[in-house]
Amino acid sequence: MKKLILSEEFKRMQKLAGILNEYGNQGPTTPEVYILDTKTDEVTPSLMEEIQKISNLVYDMGGGESSYFDEYNIVIIDDMDENKVLQGLLNTSNAERKLYIKYNLENPYSFPKANKIIAAQIVYYINNLEGFAKTINDSLKSNGVFNFFSDKMYKEDKQFIKILVEKYNFFLPDNISLDSLSKHKSENLLLQRNSSFITPPKMIKYEIENTETGEKGFIQYEKIGNYSKEIVSNNFKDDFYEKNKPLEWSIFPSEDRGPILSYNPKRVKYKVIKILK
Repeated sequence: MKKLILSEEFKRMQKLAGILNEYGNQGPTTPEVYILDTKTDEVTPSLMEEIQKISNLVYDMGGGESSYFDEYNIVIIDDMDENKVLQGLLNTSNAERKLYIKYNLENPYSFPKANKIIAAQIVYYINNLEGFAKTINDSLKSNGVFNFFSDKMYKEDKQFIKILVEKYNFFLPDNISLDSLSKHKSENLLLQRNSSFITPPKMIKYEIENTETGEKGFIQYEKIGNYSKEIVSNNFKDDFYEKNKPLEWSIFPSEDRGPILSYNPKRVKYKVIKILK
């Protein structure tokens, strides 16, 4: 029995070592800025001043491994090698050119102020929650929005959100409290700095275009519990769904993230044009 317990403990430690190897935050303690060009497969060093030029600046913190954000104004911050991030963009994004900040997020830092910060599936791997919360606070505009996502809502996630709310005056949506966070796993949880937040929308609709043919249609999401029902216009159904399967269940998109179209090979040729009010 003792040998069995030791064996299980060894496996657990091996798994932990694997996590630390992938998410060990071994990046630099001074930010390094790079321009990633997916057309030429080139990585070019740049300066923080390039970040300051961006209007409607958004950070995707911890998004180096699989960023689905095509927009140039959404800047990735992670500890990964810049060439690996470029390869990830080639596999998961339609972006032609992206800015990447290589940095160890264990250390607090004040980046140029952003309108919004996105952090998905990262807090569980951060040891210095206080430091990461300070980075979020110091890198966000006064009434900026923090978009948080966790598929499990671990105790570390809850602790981190509590720090933002109690120490840095972030507000949860008016229908969510610190005590009810477990009910909101696998949701895009929006917190606003220094002012109360209204309940997020229950439905959102986008105009999309087939980049090969120029044909336009729509994709719509209706929020139901932790997920959303996805419906696409009839002219695109053959590319989006299997036969006799008219809808999919997916994560409700945030406004600037939009629908994730690039994970399915048939969807790569589609792009979002605008939100339909």
